[in-house]
Amino acid sequence: MDRSSEDRLAASVDCRTPTFHFLALTPLEVPDLALARRMLRHDVAVALDIGRDARRWPDLFADLARQPHPRLGLRLPDGIDFASLHCPAQIAFVIADVEDRVNVERLCSAPLILQVCAREEAVQALEHGVAGIICKGQEGGGRVGAESSFILLQGVLELVGDRCPVWMQGGVGVHSAAAAFAAGAWGVVLDTLLVGLPESSLPAASKAQILAMD
Repeated sequence: MDRSSEDRLAASVDCRTPTFHFLALTPLEVPDLALARRMLRHDVAVALDIGRDARRWPDLFADLARQPHPRLGLRLPDGIDFASLHCPAQIAFVIADVEDRVNVERLCSAPLILQVCAREEAVQALEHGVAGIICKGQEGGGRVGAESSFILLQGVLELVGDRCPVWMQGGVGVHSAAAAFAAGAWGVVLDTLLVGLPESSLPAASKAQILAMD
């Protein structure tokens, strides 16, 4: 990662202070801009999931260009049509699956945080000088690996050391967040928990159903 990318990531996720960080991600691959802006009022970095409907991307990116924020990043779902994607220049960082790294690097120069589902994938991410790593365990949604988030986190932390920040995603609650912090994680990803906030665009019935699963 070059110095300008390092500075941009540091500004968005405060990577130069020895504190525990929350990284808020709009849940369920929904480009919920109202929820993202609500979370930006707090001292956390926020990633807006752009979703899989390419027809919505131009209007979404136009909104982001009109009201940029230094802590707002994007999360790109795995396997989307990268050929039709044009990321806005003001984005602080990008979250993507490790398998999509090459496509993302062709699109933009924003600091890249890669989601990994196995220790071998973390090694690949480190070899390419990523800005950060998210350990996505079997409790998460979408593409996941065989290990739980906490087990995966411990293995990745052994590999990474202090070379880049590492977050845990999947199965995050009060106790697991504390355990991740004790293990040495930089922080945890908040995603599905955010559907309970009033600003979430999901219908009330869907919110209740999802929150009842925990």
